[in-house]
Amino acid sequence: MKTKIIISLFLISIIFVGCEKEHELDSYIESNPQNQSDFRSSSGNDSLYQYITSYQDHVEQIIIFSELASEDRYNVWVSKFNELINSPHLSTAQSDFIVKLRSMIAVEMYEKGEQNLNDLDDLLNHYWSEGLEYFEEYELYFIFMELGNDKLFQIWDDPDSISDDPPTSNYHNSCSCSVGSSWTCGRITRIEVNLDGFALEVDYGNCVASCEVASSWYGCGGFWLFSCDGICEF
Repeated sequence: MKTKIIISLFLISIIFVGCEKEHELDSYIESNPQNQSDFRSSSGNDSLYQYITSYQDHVEQIIIFSELASEDRYNVWVSKFNELINSPHLSTAQSDFIVKLRSMIAVEMYEKGEQNLNDLDDLLNHYWSEGLEYFEEYELYFIFMELGNDKLFQIWDDPDSISDDPPTSNYHNSCSCSVGSSWTCGRITRIEVNLDGFALEVDYGNCVASCEVASSWYGCGGFWLFSCDGICEF
């Protein structure tokens, strides 16, 4: 009985947060000098991207992202790629690869209910394999799986600032993966290399169908193309 009460309270809190964030997004758009259509311009898309990534909690980002039109979801990811391309961290070859990723995604891929999981998995596998020529695996994880770039920039700017806990979202405690896809369940772990150093690696888990309340959420997996109907188990 105690377990059922805890789970019920958790689901109620998720629904409450979802409604609250949806109202916050509406208020933000209404109070912004730009109107809804202006968000589809370059400056508007960047504003929406900055707004979503200002939330540190992954579930809050998913809820806001899921309420957007498919074109806006696509444009938010274009803004993410543009931020990477314009950063001083990338070599020419790395920047060219991000440009390729930006060209690969399309508005149609963000249409809810239109995703073919096998096709998307194959597409992501292809670009992930190519990306390993230019990036470490943990870097690709942040590029493919995280909307914001702050954590990756933190690693590049000051690796010594990383604490014992890796700079990644606590995905396994939230509805953050898509059942049936091999591309939506992962996390970054910190491993000790020697007495004076450490490394970051990707740890993959299994997506378990445990999130009926969030079955309509979209914003999981590679480039946030997948629905969110499961919880990661490691």
